[in-house]
Amino acid sequence: MSLSAPQLSAAPISAAPKSGASAAARHSTARRFAGAALWSVVLRVVGTGAMFVAQLALARWLGAEQFGEYVVILSCLSILALVAKGGWEAGTLKFVAEYVATQQDGSLAGFRNRRTRRTLALVVVATLIAVLLWPWLAPATTVTLPLVVMLLAAIALLALSDLASADLRARQRVLQADAPVLVLRPLLAVGMFGGLLWFGWAAATSTAALATFVVASGIAWLALHTRLPRTASQAAASLATHDEQRWRSVLGPLWWISVCTVILQQADVVLLGLFVDASSAGVYSAAARIARVIPLGLTAINAVGSPLLAEQFAQHDHPALQRLARLMAWSALLVTLPTAAAAILLGPWILRLFGSEFTSGYFALVVLVGGQVGNGLTGSVGQLLAMTGQQSLSARILTCFAGVQLVLSCILIPWLGIVGAALATTVTLVGWNVALALVVRRNLGINATVFGSWPKWSHDRP
Repeated sequence: MSLSAPQLSAAPISAAPKSGASAAARHSTARRFAGAALWSVVLRVVGTGAMFVAQLALARWLGAEQFGEYVVILSCLSILALVAKGGWEAGTLKFVAEYVATQQDGSLAGFRNRRTRRTLALVVVATLIAVLLWPWLAPATTVTLPLVVMLLAAIALLALSDLASADLRARQRVLQADAPVLVLRPLLAVGMFGGLLWFGWAAATSTAALATFVVASGIAWLALHTRLPRTASQAAASLATHDEQRWRSVLGPLWWISVCTVILQQADVVLLGLFVDASSAGVYSAAARIARVIPLGLTAINAVGSPLLAEQFAQHDHPALQRLARLMAWSALLVTLPTAAAAILLGPWILRLFGSEFTSGYFALVVLVGGQVGNGLTGSVGQLLAMTGQQSLSARILTCFAGVQLVLSCILIPWLGIVGAALATTVTLVGWNVALALVVRRNLGINATVFGSWPKWSHDRP
């Protein structure tokens, strides 16, 4: 019988593991997690700085209105790139980690080939949607063939870069996975746009800024693609039927989770542009950009911890899974609280750097900071559900809260403007994470939040 990865199960994890892990193995897991997490946090700190510099420069060069139009366009393209990925990004973290660990080269090659073909097909669909949306996104710019090509390239490069990054991250190659996307791409984009403005080769418009972003995305994708390990082409022929069935059952819910997550992250900016104006969207985007520094630790922990969660679940080791979940929560908190305090204290000064008109976003920033702190306190509950076979339940919960986000936004934004957008986002974010934490506790018997003792790895518990 061929060696295959363990099947996902939606059943709760037994409190007693089928095979106990040794203390040495658990220490090894902790060390692997700590080393990768440290690199991930460092890269995200540097990447956040690079993104901040890029956003600051663009805001000053473009002004509030053109900058607002630019961020609305990028938000919509990010959502469409997510549609194009079709759940393969989250699936990559799980399946590539499993196939590499169990040396299933055929399944790995088949997975990667199918992932690329399906993604490129969805890119075409997403581009058509972008073309239909363009008159609303940038009414001053007509749809031409070069613009369609640029939108096609933007969506394809965003999607393929994220997939390649996830592939490398699943192999614990954090530096190679994150540096091109988090650091190289924003610095290249803003550097090229600044150069074009300096030499008078481009106007300070959102479309010109988008063009340089596309070029920078292409360079970042090449940097990622060249680092991906190659698989033998003949290995794909050994793809088993049960692998295809597993992918269908897992990728659909994971894709929908990603869609709901992006809706929760991007809907406020898009709806501000729709209900108020591009200037308000630009001011709010600056505040939201600062607030998104706060979950930096949690994002880094999720990126490196997800494959380890899947590994512990596959080994049926409930105590190790509990300790890893708690370790992830506390590690994220150590970054969340200092960055939240810094955002509150330095917020007015940072917003002023974008321009005097951006200081009106400070109260919205305070509200968003509160939501991100609540997000950090609940730990990696979403990733824990996704990596332990509870992805369908997680998708249903996120669907409900995505609906809540849209309803609250439609009510509060016309009434309170950017503050209403911040309130809708914060209420939804906290409620969503609390609900997921309760489900993790009930279905998996795991407390994945920081409300408990510091995880201990020194004893081999039964």
